[in-house]
Amino acid sequence: KKFRNVRSSCSYGWIANKMGGIYNKKQVHDKLLEKMIVNDGWAAEGVPLTTIKPGWIANETNAQFVLDVRASGDFDIEYVTLVYLKSYGEKWDNSRIKVRFDIMPKNDPTILDTTGDFYLDGFHNITSSVNYKRRLKLPSPARAKGQKVR
Repeated sequence: KKFRNVRSSCSYGWIANKMGGIYNKKQVHDKLLEKMIVNDGWAAEGVPLTTIKPGWIANETNAQFVLDVRASGDFDIEYVTLVYLKSYGEKWDNSRIKVRFDIMPKNDPTILDTTGDFYLDGFHNITSSVNYKRRLKLPSPARAKGQKVR
């Protein structure tokens, strides 16, 4: 099997690390601003090479944000992969995020399909912070040249 360049087939992808060029809170903030249409209560936090990993953090109860990602090039969006952090201690106790992906025409608010709501827990009983990955197949793909995932 030939290696396929994932970057060329990804509509929007990044991870906070030095190799990817996004490793401080300003770079995380700037990267999310590229696709963000709503932000209420979230902020970039963290310091490279410390115990506070750079990332996107909710600073209040019921905080929300919305990204608008259009299918690009000749590729449909069929899967979404989230990398998220679970941690320990009082700050993370009972924390979770509600996630939903809607497939929409690019210039129309009509929802064509949705994953519905699902939740990712932010707390675990391990005394270290750990990154987890959740890969989700969309119920129907966002078609290239005309649709988006929000």
